[in-house]
Amino acid sequence: SILSPGPAAKIVNAVKRSGEITIEAWLTPANHSQTGPARIVSLSSDVSRRNITLGQDTDRFDVRLRTTKTDINGLPSMASPRKSLQARLTHVVFSRNSKGLARMYVDGEGVVSQQVAGGLGNWDGKHPLSLANEGTGERPWLGELHLVAIFDRALSHKEVQQNFVAGNKTSPPKPRSMASVSAVMFDHQVAPLFAKHCLECHDSAIRPVVENRCTCRRRKWKCDRAGQFIR
Repeated sequence: SILSPGPAAKIVNAVKRSGEITIEAWLTPANHSQTGPARIVSLSSDVSRRNITLGQDTDRFDVRLRTTKTDINGLPSMASPRKSLQARLTHVVFSRNSKGLARMYVDGEGVVSQQVAGGLGNWDGKHPLSLANEGTGERPWLGELHLVAIFDRALSHKEVQQNFVAGNKTSPPKPRSMASVSAVMFDHQVAPLFAKHCLECHDSAIRPVVENRCTCRRRKWKCDRAGQFIR
């Protein structure tokens, strides 16, 4: 499990301001017999005090959301239909907008929606963020978490479908040539030093766009495009 080192104040404050929330996760449950519910993603201090929890209750996803109309444990909760949770790679999203409409999506499709009355202004700023368990270690979840995202707004159905189609991994960056790497190093590491030590010679307005070697006679600073300095 993973526990934030302190309160998740940035998340709490953003959600309180917007009055909306979305939790998105790509996950692979180890089985469909876990109960508790087993905590997948949770903003909570212990088993009975929380702002929100996405959990697993056998073959269903279960969300407990604290509002001014639910209790400090987020009850009553909202559950997905039976057999909507399987022990396979799954995309699950819970969203709740400022009008109180809560929705749950599994693999890009809505599986349940209902009104969850109340506001989010009573969220407790002291709760930490935990993954795959409560911070107290009493509600472990078994499985793999591939991606977790929390938004301070309610994603639309279209956005949920786009994220599902996009998958759980971003494309790896394209490899760059040594020349392009050297150019980036020059622009971000070497040029600022020149600007600091010899502005007349290395003003960005008069420096050539392509330059294999640069020498500052006043300070005797030299460098090549690989970022090596000679003084």
